[in-house]
Amino acid sequence: MKSKIVTLATLTVVLGIVSGCSATAKPYDGKISSINAAEKKIANQKTMDQKTSALKQFEEEFQKYQQGKNPYKQVVAVYQNDIDQLKGSIKKDDQKAIKKSTPDNPTKETQSTLEAKNAKLKELKGSLIQQRGVVYTNQGFEQINDRIDRQINANHSQVKAYILSTDSTQKYVDAYKKFTLQGKSKGLQRGSGGPREKGFYAAIGLSKNDYNALSSGIYDYYGNAVDKGWITQKQSETAYIKAQKKLLAGDYAKHSTDLHEMNFYQIETGDYSALIDSWKEVAEGVNPEDGTGFHWGPIKAGYRFTISKKQLSDSQIIFNRNNLGVSKISEIDSTGKLRGDSLEVKFSNKVPFAIGDALTADAPAGPRNYTITFLPKGSRIKGWPSGINTDKEHIEIHTSNMSFSEVFERK
Repeated sequence: MKSKIVTLATLTVVLGIVSGCSATAKPYDGKISSINAAEKKIANQKTMDQKTSALKQFEEEFQKYQQGKNPYKQVVAVYQNDIDQLKGSIKKDDQKAIKKSTPDNPTKETQSTLEAKNAKLKELKGSLIQQRGVVYTNQGFEQINDRIDRQINANHSQVKAYILSTDSTQKYVDAYKKFTLQGKSKGLQRGSGGPREKGFYAAIGLSKNDYNALSSGIYDYYGNAVDKGWITQKQSETAYIKAQKKLLAGDYAKHSTDLHEMNFYQIETGDYSALIDSWKEVAEGVNPEDGTGFHWGPIKAGYRFTISKKQLSDSQIIFNRNNLGVSKISEIDSTGKLRGDSLEVKFSNKVPFAIGDALTADAPAGPRNYTITFLPKGSRIKGWPSGINTDKEHIEIHTSNMSFSEVFERK
């Protein structure tokens, strides 16, 4: 009997609690719960367009509720709060998308990465049209839309800058693989690609294959850029010339171009740095015009022979390349003053009486003609006097004045 009394008392307490809870429940609690659930569902939509569409419907439901009979202010407040949170979340996502498509360091971007960023921005512009009047006011829409347009234009300008840049070589190699190797060469008409000067590949720091890939790739890359309408023909030609100059100057070298041996290509381009060293005169010859003809004899003139990166001189003449890119031989008097420049120097690697490789630089200077012959190790001229060490490099300077000749040897 006592146990039944305890059980009845417990049940009475529980019923009292339940009754008390029911008494404190509000008539709008269920509505608030459904609003919050709807807000969460909208926030979890996969795409921005789905989220915007759901938000628009959510707002329409709110308007209907407000226009109904006796809307609870508590429900209205929850609606407004949830809608504000959703709008804020979408705006935040929009700003993140813009920031993601804004390069932190434009110089590290490539054409493909910049175009991908612009594709994302254009996709966002499409989403903004749906967001207008839902997430943004007309003024707010114009502001963010203008910001996106400015970033698209900035990225587009950077794309053009990347295309016209001649710093990176990978894009040329890629174009070579895509076009030349596939038999679909682009751009300007190119030459036959005949044999290059001795030392050419060593001077530019590339193998023959690497040079051919870059040279053709430059044609292909800028030719394709014109075809696609990314740049104009004039812009293409300017960039092409700049890139080819860098290629021939060794700016795209893959290995060291610090040369210490005679390099014909460098000599032809006015760079004599590989010849800088100590040289000594080892032979002198002349035709005294007494009927005995030309013959080698003792060293009498003993001209001082000097070489710098941009100039070669034996105290009679100066051999260099002027600011217009033209190689000249200039006569100088005993005081070192110029008597006048020669005509343009003509180069040839077909040298009469040469045994082995040789390069001549030939030009008239005033009433005389001068020929400078460069001979690498292992080469010589027929008729040289005995005792000249052909294991070393030599430079012979010849003038038509009594056929005076002198041979200098690198020590």
